[in-house]
Formats: sequence, C-alpha cells, structure tokens
Amino acid sequence: VAFHAFGLSSGSSWRPPDAGWRMLAVAPFVSAGGLATVKVQRHTTRKLVSRREELDKLPDEALTDWDAYVLADAASGEPEDAGSDAAADAAESNNNHAPLRGLHAKMIAAEHGWDVTWAVGSANLTGAAFGGSNVEMMATITGKKGQSQGKTGHGIHRFLESGFADLLVPYRRTERTPDDESKVAAEKRLQEASAQLAKAGMRLACRKDGENWTLSLTGAPTMPADIEASVWPVSVAAESHARSLIERPTWPLPLVRLTTFIAFRLRMPDCDVDDVWMSLQLPADGMPGDRTHEILRSLIDSPEKFLRFLQALLGGLEGLANWTQESPADKVDAESWGKGFNAETLLEDLLRTASRDPDRLKPVRRLIDDLRKTNAGGRIVPDDFLDIWAAVEEALATERQP
Repeated sequence: VAFHAFGLSSGSSWRPPDAGWRMLAVAPFVSAGGLATVKVQRHTTRKLVSRREELDKLPDEALTDWDAYVLADAASGEPEDAGSDAAADAAESNNNHAPLRGLHAKMIAAEHGWDVTWAVGSANLTGAAFGGSNVEMMATITGKKGQSQGKTGHGIHRFLESGFADLLVPYRRTERTPDDESKVAAEKRLQEASAQLAKAGMRLACRKDGENWTLSLTGAPTMPADIEASVWPVSVAAESHARSLIERPTWPLPLVRLTTFIAFRLRMPDCDVDDVWMSLQLPADGMPGDRTHEILRSLIDSPEKFLRFLQALLGGLEGLANWTQESPADKVDAESWGKGFNAETLLEDLLRTASRDPDRLKPVRRLIDDLRKTNAGGRIVPDDFLDIWAAVEEALATERQP
C-alpha cells in the first residue's frame, strides 16, 4: 500500500496511472475541473458513479467521455420512520446519528497493462481536491487485473460483477425547476463566501485579562447582506460562544480553552439551502507559550489519569486515543497506587524510553515538578511513583556523564 498526501504545496497532487483502457471513478461530489484532471486520455472506457444532484450541476460537455451512473433508488434506501424501533436501533448503533443514506464512497480504479491500481481516500472528484487547494490523502494498491470476463484478479470488471453494478442505474439528466436554479445559485454564493473567508488573512490577538484571557478576531471580510456569518473558537460550544462576524468578535476564555482553530457558520435564512460549516487555523499574536503544558496539567487531575498519561506516552500512538477516559476498573489512589500497575514493568518502560528517546520524558518531568508544588498535586503523583522516577533520573544522569 502506498500513501499520497497532496495539497500541502503548490502543484502537489496525485493522478491515476497514465496507461490502460478502463477507469472507474466514484465520489459523492464532482466538478468539471475535477473530472478533467483525473481523466487519463488512454482510457477508452470510463465509468463514473456519483450523486444525481451533483451530475445535474455539470455542463453536458463535462460528461462527454464518461459513462455516468447513480445509485438505484433501492440501493439508496428510504429513511426509516423516526418513531420505529428499527430507526431507534439504527441510530443507537450509529452513535446516535440517523442512518446514512446515499453515496459516500470515494475511489478511483485505473487498469494499466496487466495490472490495476485502486485508490481510496478523502478526495472527491473536484478541482479543489485535485487542484491543490484542499489537503487530501489517498491510499493506493496495485494488483493483477485478471481477464476481462474471468473470475480471478482484481480488475474493474470483476468488482462491478461482484455486486456493485447491481446497485447502479444509468444517469439521466433531470430538468431543473426555477426553484432548483435559485437553490443552486444560493449554494454557490455560500461557497464563494467561504472561499473569501479562507483567503481573507484573518488573525487572532490574545491578551491576559485577570485570571482569564481575551481572544479577538481581526481582519474579517465583509459578508454580503443576505449571508449571516457566525464565528467561535472550536474549544467552546457554539450555542453560548458564537458571535456575529459583522462586529469584531471577542471571547473571554480560560487559558486551557485558548486555541488557534476557529469555526465559522454561513447561512442564508431566506433560502432553503444547507448552512456551510468550516474551520480555519489562524495565525495568533500574544498566545502564551506554556498553553499546551497548562492544558495537559488541567487534564491530569487524578492518579489514574496520570498513570494513563504515562502509559500513552510510553506506548506511542496506540495509547494516545483515549488516555483521558476513566474506567471504574482502573481507579487507583495514593494509598493503593502500587496495586494498580506492575512497578517493575513501569520502570523498564521508563528506562527504555529514557535510553532511546529521552525527550519524550521532558513533559513528565515538568508535570511532576508542577504537581508536587501543591498538596493536591502530591496526591496525584504519590511518593511510591517518585521512587521509580528517581531511579530513572539517576540512570539519565549517569548516562550523561562523560
């Protein structure tokens, strides 16, 4: 498997192999520019699968070289009755969200020579995805395509015949009504407004205000009169912290809530179109240098969280996903600290990390020093653990000696 990150620099992108005869492209969102970019001229058979409403937006010439398909109505499914037990079970199994319907897959397959390359990832078939303005990731894998009508190999024909083709019907353009034209125009205006926000050069200013901090947004562009724009830091709830973009937005925040990621919501209240949600990481002036450390210290407020933090730090990426989550079975306190883990194993892990990558222990050292300054912190990092930590520090000091 090969991985391709593109959009990180100007002109960086990924293209299907420039050889062969067949191509299959699947994505919920498409544009004329995106189709032209991924279309390889040597492919004489090109199949495209997308959403009907997206294909309706394209000019006729954009689909000239494609056999376009959409999901059959039976494949798309009907929304469940909101009051039925089946709908409730489905929502529960999907993290309390309504069941997904319609096309969500994004992939490209290109046959070249005796092989076929399959690509899956985040990129839709749009100019923004393959033109460099979006940051995307694709994973590709190449194998033997097999015979066109055979039962072996990993080619496009076998994939279609395995059942995917049964979900599809040929695309037929639907005529737009005046209401549809108005909706498309409104959606385009919202997208243009979001692009304007992204290019506006906005900045954040941060200043100390007593025990808290004040975060201010500067350089926001003027939105059209029919578009309402609200903004808030992603670290706080929109319901209580959203501000209008018309006036200079400011937020009083505790240090642990300071962030450079800002969320935006654009809406046209007089049009029946979906709101546009987006977030931007903005340059900031005056952000405190110890913010990350303070956030970490605020999260570690119990012995079990401290132990989980150590396990995550020593275990690498595998342990970082849920180290802040508590489990009743893992509860420990200062008196029973030694019963919650194997001290010898912890010492071995700490010494191994100290030998191979001592910089990973720097946040532990600073955290211990800060927490031990207070009685409450002393209960989070008990003396039993300090005996182990002292052995690690002694080993590091010995290693540093000439």
